Amino acid sequence: LPRGNSLVFLVEGARMLRGERIYLDFFELTFPGTQLYYAAALRLFGASAWVPAISMVVISAVSAWLTTAVAQRVVRQTTALFAGLATLAVPVFLNSEGTHHWFSTVAVLAALCFALRDDRWSTGVAGALCGVAAFFTQTKGLAMALAISAWWLWRAAKENRSELRFRALWIA
Repeated sequence: LPRGNSLVFLVEGARMLRGERIYLDFFELTFPGTQLYYAAALRLFGASAWVPAISMVVISAVSAWLTTAVAQRVVRQTTALFAGLATLAVPVFLNSEGTHHWFSTVAVLAALCFALRDDRWSTGVAGALCGVAAFFTQTKGLAMALAISAWWLWRAAKENRSELRFRALWIA
């Protein structure tokens, strides 16, 4: 069986598959994103204890890829690869529990990737991904939406671009 808090979310996902309702039949402090993910994974792959471990492998790979993509916008190519490798090492060696923290982190990294683009449709995608992050961890999604808005407002003042002010207010 998985260790730590990922077992809690796995069991709660299994309870939801049996028809129990979160917040009515059992209590949880976070929004139901992680439980719904595990319920869907258990329905798709069956009742297997390896689901959180495989989920963490996928989360680790995706977070490393997204971190590298963000870092490429800021630093040189080779240095960006080190950022991705460091991101890959943290979940594997330090915290390999498939909890809401990692799911929301992937959504926040993806939102940051889209926020760094300079086109209009990516504003909506970044805002939606902040909402996805909030579906797993409420505070992380809100904090990222406010951080992206503050960054766009700063850029709008620095570069005198009114469309960035609109984007900042739209995502907030």
